[in-house]
Amino acid sequence: MELLTKLLSEILTLAVVILGGGFLWYWYLRSKNPHYIDESLYEKEEYEIIKKKLNDSLSKDSSNYELLCDLGFIYRITGDNESAIQCYEKALEINPANNVETMTELARAYAEKIETAAKANELFKKVRGDYADEQLFLEDYEAHYVEIMGWIHLQKGDSVKAFGYYEQIYPMWQEYLKKHEKKYHVSFAELHYHFGIYLKRKGDMEKARSEWEKAIKQPLKNIFAIKAEQELQK
Repeated sequence: MELLTKLLSEILTLAVVILGGGFLWYWYLRSKNPHYIDESLYEKEEYEIIKKKLNDSLSKDSSNYELLCDLGFIYRITGDNESAIQCYEKALEINPANNVETMTELARAYAEKIETAAKANELFKKVRGDYADEQLFLEDYEAHYVEIMGWIHLQKGDSVKAFGYYEQIYPMWQEYLKKHEKKYHVSFAELHYHFGIYLKRKGDMEKARSEWEKAIKQPLKNIFAIKAEQELQK
């Protein structure tokens, strides 16, 4: 029995060493990746440094799909919508198949201007058409669709349609968070800013201000949090 216990102890020790070594090796290789960006830069919101690193990497590997998507995201949350669109469009040219997340981000970028809003609608039609048989998959993106459609109609001045979409927003996002066991989504600053504008148009300034306050308290501060702050200062 003592021999068996000693053997089991040695096996457990070996397993811990192997797993620990594997973990360290993973992080070593990751840090040696020429495109690797320290996650602390995102946490510290060092967007200009991240942008430079991504652009430097793309200058050596211009057809890297993931780099283009990452750069598109950074451009978008820092307010450079045109550059974000260019990155996402190029990424989809390189890898057009099964890229719903990229199409969704591109749709969000298109929706920011009324001149390109129709393109956002077309992208969502494509997503919903391509994945019509995958109901569970579509449910994850329905909240994005409803939110963006509400914002497009609000920009167009069609309050009735906009309000119809926005009244659905919160229950849908709550369901999304519950389903995925999350407390936060990267789009929430944008959601709270847009929802605040909706409430402002509706004439409920108290609730609008509450939404903008939520926007500036989101973990990832971005252009929408800045816009919300500007609204609060008016």
